[in-house]
Amino acid sequence: MSDFFYEHYGYCPICTAPAKFVARQSWLRDHYFCARCGSLPRQRALIQVLESEFPGWPRLEIYEASPSGPASDRLSRECAHYLSSYCYSNVPLGSVHLGHRCEDLERLTFRDAQFDVVVTQEVFEHVLDYRRAYGEVMRVLRPGGAHVFTTPKYKGLRRSEDKAIRKNGSIVHLAEPEYHGNPIDSSGSLVTVHYGDDICDIIWQETHCPTTIYVIREDKTGTIAEFMEVFVTRKV
Repeated sequence: MSDFFYEHYGYCPICTAPAKFVARQSWLRDHYFCARCGSLPRQRALIQVLESEFPGWPRLEIYEASPSGPASDRLSRECAHYLSSYCYSNVPLGSVHLGHRCEDLERLTFRDAQFDVVVTQEVFEHVLDYRRAYGEVMRVLRPGGAHVFTTPKYKGLRRSEDKAIRKNGSIVHLAEPEYHGNPIDSSGSLVTVHYGDDICDIIWQETHCPTTIYVIREDKTGTIAEFMEVFVTRKV
């Protein structure tokens, strides 16, 4: 049982109100909660970047793949043209299941230039052909639109490392399998890549679109934590 405890009073970008941030474990990325909405630091940072880069986002057409948590709840609640999807097994792509579309980021069923913003949170480290998926996201964005996303970027890792690939229709593990939480599958999501310093180069090679990395670290919004990068790839 951890005896770690930290709290700070500030302002939650998701609650849009004064809030208390509390952590009872030292790994703040997954344990530094807003006492009001339950948001985590990376979720608060994503909303801050979205509001900075797209201040009129509630009026835009936003698509989010694999939504989860308070940031997704706020997008769904306040954006009139918000659409979400999960990648369900044995459900036809493009159909609606349990209130969400079924979509595969490697082969989206949306038309070209359909959305202003695409949001993904902790998704692209679980995509087998993530290069193709970055291209698909750019395809469905309008010119000037952006992919706003979070995914772990490992310090000191110069080149990204694939952990699992698809070969002849099967998954081949290149390292000990690692799984993260999955909002629709209790068995979790397989980690397919550890991103390193070349993540922006990977995206550029596939899309020829620039990516900006934002790192927000401030006590007042409870964004002091590990792996705090928010990425914005703009369609040019």
